[in-house]
Amino acid sequence: MRRWLVLVALLGLGACVGLDRNDPARELIGVSTVRPADAGSAPPDATTQQALDWKAHQICTNGYEIASDDLEPGEDGLQFVDRQFRCTPYRVWSIF
Repeated sequence: MRRWLVLVALLGLGACVGLDRNDPARELIGVSTVRPADAGSAPPDATTQQALDWKAHQICTNGYEIASDDLEPGEDGLQFVDRQFRCTPYRVWSIF
């Protein structure tokens, strides 16, 4: 019985340890929001930043690292603000 308990404990501990990243370029996730095109190439305002942050936190509950913020042209006088980010990996100590 002790052997099974040790085995289960080791497997449980192994499931909690974070995995190394194999290819960080493939781990980018993107969210976007729109704003008027007359804003030009100015950085996103506080409201737009807050919307992007909220969307990113819905995906990454442990935080995230911003890779890039891009501006893309849209239709009907709108412009897309596109944020590429990478979720912070989970670690054993972040659970407790």
